[in-house]
Amino acid sequence: MSTYSTIFVAAPLYAYFREKEPQIIARDDRVREIRERALADA
Repeated sequence: MSTYSTIFVAAPLYAYFREKEPQIIARDDRVREIRERALADA
């Protein structure tokens, strides 16, 4: 039971709590930019 809790509850909560950190926001912006360029080149 604890393994399921870690995988399906704790991990998404951890990601949700980190969404507003500056490093995470910067990484997300870089990924979006790369994806947009890839779509434009396709």
